[in-house]
Amino acid sequence: MYFKFQKNDAFQDGINIIWKCIERHDIMADINYRVRMLELRGLNRFRPVNESNYKFEERTKSELLVLLRYMNDLQFVNVRDRINMEKKINKNGEVQTLKYNIQYLLQNGETRVYRNIIFNDAVF
Repeated sequence: MYFKFQKNDAFQDGINIIWKCIERHDIMADINYRVRMLELRGLNRFRPVNESNYKFEERTKSELLVLLRYMNDLQFVNVRDRINMEKKINKNGEVQTLKYNIQYLLQNGETRVYRNIIFNDAVF
């Protein structure tokens, strides 16, 4: 009975991590949208309809700061949850680091192989 609950707990943790990653991409889209609006405003290609330029820029900047803070918090929560889940899955409590061999095809037809490359969540 305990094993069944433990298995369901790990499964639910995995689902929560996936939803947080989806939420992270939604926030990134919102950040990208607001940055583009500020860029277009700076290039005089966009004019706000119902508010002054100053109010629009200040509102957009404050919304952007809130989204960036939330994105930062969410990213660290994702990393923490992933590490905790890997510790639950591994019996010895160590986090496994996957190593990859990457092969590049160069323009001159040669191939270059990079061995034992480690990718982790430190690279966003």
